[in-house]
Amino acid sequence: MKEALAARIPDRLEPNDRQRRILVLKANGYTCPQIGKMMDPQISAHAVHSALFQVYRKYGASNDVNAVAIGIALGDIGVHEIHVPFDQIRRRAA
Repeated sequence: MKEALAARIPDRLEPNDRQRRILVLKANGYTCPQIGKMMDPQISAHAVHSALFQVYRKYGASNDVNAVAIGIALGDIGVHEIHVPFDQIRRRAA
């Protein structure tokens, strides 16, 4: 499926390793300043935002949610990389 979808997009630009790592962290709910501090070496929140904007352009996305959805659909990030906060979900349901 992933290969079939990606094959329909000619000359598709894939995110580089750093952009992909940032997109995965964004998919997990981290803010740009938090992501910058988690990177090795640390980068500024502005650099994180700039990397995300480059991903938006590569995907044709309009925002973070759209970029994450496209990244998952194309197989650039896997759903197994997104951590579900089950303890928070259980507390809300109670």
